[in-house]
Amino acid sequence: MRFRWNTFVLKALLPVVACTTLSPAVHAETDFGDVAMRVAYLLRNKHYSRSKFDDTMSQRVLDNYLNYLDFNRVYFTQKDIDEFQSKYGSTLDDSVFAVSIDPAHEMHKRRMQRVEDRIAKIKQELEKGIFEFK
Repeated sequence: MRFRWNTFVLKALLPVVACTTLSPAVHAETDFGDVAMRVAYLLRNKHYSRSKFDDTMSQRVLDNYLNYLDFNRVYFTQKDIDEFQSKYGSTLDDSVFAVSIDPAHEMHKRRMQRVEDRIAKIKQELEKGIFEFK
């Protein structure tokens, strides 16, 4: 059975991002950038496979994180995806080792904005009160 690094890294880093966006009290007590950096360091230097946490891994983590945030491809536009790919496709590793998870926060914030926009659009349509279910 082949070990899937991108899934492992994603599962290791996602709780870090989720906790920082969901609970301000937890964020104040924990430096999640430091946690992400330590996880990446351990994967790179202490894991039996010694895989590189480099630009290739950055792209894999980004693809998996975007899939996690919008697996049905409902919220992000192609423009959003292209922007994230150009900004973070090869730099997530640098951000993690710089003890920063700002890219993850930015992508999560954009998703939440898209969700709010979608809800507003649905409410606007509901207020019109005309429905055709043919």
